[in-house]
Amino acid sequence: MNHALDPRTRPAKRPLGNSRILVGAETPQEAFDIERILQDDGYTDIHITTDLREIVPLLNVKAFDLLIIDMHSLLIDSALLLHKLPHEVINVKMQTLALVNPGHEPTRLNALVAGACDTLTRPARRKEVIEKVGAILRPPLGSVRL
Repeated sequence: MNHALDPRTRPAKRPLGNSRILVGAETPQEAFDIERILQDDGYTDIHITTDLREIVPLLNVKAFDLLIIDMHSLLIDSALLLHKLPHEVINVKMQTLALVNPGHEPTRLNALVAGACDTLTRPARRKEVIEKVGAILRPPLGSVRL
C-alpha cells in the first residue's frame, strides 16, 4: 500500500487562511496566472501589482508573508529593491521568491544575494509555484522558521 496516498497516513494540509502574498509582476497576464495558481491551491489573501514601484508603499500598509517579485522589471532594479527592503519597510519579516527568465543565471544569483529565498522560472508553472510557495508557507511540521 502506498502510504502517501492513504488519507489516514497522509499529513493534513495546514490552513492557509492567513497567508498573505504579494505578487509583483510587470506583465498583467503573468501576475494573474500566478494569482490563479495560488487560488487553486487554497490561498485566499493575494494582492497583485503590475507596477513594482508600488511594492514598498504596499508593504508599509500591510504585512505580507511572501513577496513574489519580477527580477526583470523595466521600472525598477528589483535586486536593489530587495536589498533596500529591510531599511525602507517597517517590520519586514516576509520571505521572497524571485521570478526569473529561464537560463538567466546572473539574475537568479543576484536575486539570491539580494535576499530572495528561492526563484521561480517564468512562465510560472503550476507545479513549481505550488511546491516553492508551499515550502515557504507550509514548512514541515516540527520545523523552526527563522
